[in-house]
Order: sequence, then structure tokens, then C-alpha cells
Amino acid sequence: MKGALVRIALLLGGTCLALLMAEWFVRHRQAAPDVAFLDESAFRLSENKILAYEMGPRVGPGGHPIPFKNEPGSVNTWGFRDAEHEVAKAPGVQRILLLGDSIAYGLRVEPYADTAPARLQVLLNADGIATEVINFGVPGYDTGQEIELLKTRGLALEPDIVIVAYCFNDHVGTTDEILYPLLQRARGNAVLGKPWLGRLVSRSALYRLVRYRVVPDLFRQRSADDMLKEYHRDDAVPAALQDLGRLREEHG
Repeated sequence: MKGALVRIALLLGGTCLALLMAEWFVRHRQAAPDVAFLDESAFRLSENKILAYEMGPRVGPGGHPIPFKNEPGSVNTWGFRDAEHEVAKAPGVQRILLLGDSIAYGLRVEPYADTAPARLQVLLNADGIATEVINFGVPGYDTGQEIELLKTRGLALEPDIVIVAYCFNDHVGTTDEILYPLLQRARGNAVLGKPWLGRLVSRSALYRLVRYRVVPDLFRQRSADDMLKEYHRDDAVPAALQDLGRLREEHG
């Protein structure tokens, strides 16, 4: 019995040492992707199946939207991470509408003044170009969703310039990590997994490497396929850019 306990202790010790060495190596090589956690309460399912989901305004007492505050997670009364804007353009001010995903949104960028749309507005106005930049970035959106957002909400603001922030993962399609929990919640199902546990475990570079690059499909909920199939489509980027070109011709 004593010999068996010694062997078990050596095995556990050797395993821990190997994991620590692997963790050091992955960190040293910077091989693991970074992970950013989103607040699921900031999103809701959309009646528009192309959009799939959308951000909504924070609601205070009496059901009234809470205006934007320059603090983490704050959105304006339109549901976007941006200061408040009037629907009508101010005379003599060009209006730029920025479409994109979490990059345009400014995920992990605090404060809001350091995000791309806020910086763009400051720089243009400093050069004497009176400009208003409106941030329509939504984490996880692909180009198809972004152009659909432009058609359904953006064009009503009569922008002079529309910028589409393209990212390589736009070809992948709808972000299941956001959509799946929303579908589960809408069906009254408990969403598996503990956010605090995920945040704790994700401090490990070795875990992030295995989880998100080596075997990402191993962690996928099998029931997700049936729930998500009505939202899945082929690469939306080519058709969306053609649609954008048509909108440019129609709206100048």
C-alpha cells in the first residue's frame, strides 16, 4: 500500500510539473488566443433572422432607456456603445456611420474615448472637419449582419459616409457563442456552464490554446446544431459587399 501511494504521489507530481512546464511554454511563445467575456444581458434575440441578435438599451425604473454613460458596458438609448445622437443631422456637420463587430464596438477598450469611432471623431474635428461619428458596432456580427443593420436602422440616419470594418472571421458567420445562450434562454432552458468558472479557468494559456484552437469542436454543445441551423448560411461577405455597392449608388 505504501509503495502504491508513493507511485500515485509521483504520478500526480509529475503530471502537475508537466502541466506547469506546458503552461510556461505556451505563455512564453504567446501561442494562446486572448479571451474576452461578454455580458449576455446586453444582447437579445432579433425578430430579423439575418441579424439573429442585437443589442438593446439599458432600461431603468419605469421602463425608460438609460442614457449613455462613459463607463464599461454602457450603451446609448439606441442600444449601441456610443454617446447619444439626434436622429436629424446638425447643419454643416458630416455624419459617418461605422459598422463592424467587436473591434468597432471597442471590446476590452476602456474608456469609450479610446475606441476607434470616438478617436476618429476627435481627430477629424481637430483638423477642422466638422464630423459626427456614430458607432453601430455589434460584437460577433459578420458583414451580412452589418449591412442588414445598415438597411434596417442606419440609412434612416442619412449618413454621408459609411465605413464597414471588415475582419477575417466575417466569413465564418453568426457568432454561436452569443446566439446559442440567447436561444437557450428564450426556450426557458438553463445555460450550461458557470461564467465565473470560465473566467477562472481561462486565465490558463494552456487551457485557452486547447479550448479554442486545438479541439474547439470538443466543447461545443451537441444540441446547439438543431437550435442554430435556421440562422446558419454560407459565407455572407461577397453578397453583402455587392449589396453595399448597390446601396451606395442608391443613396450616394
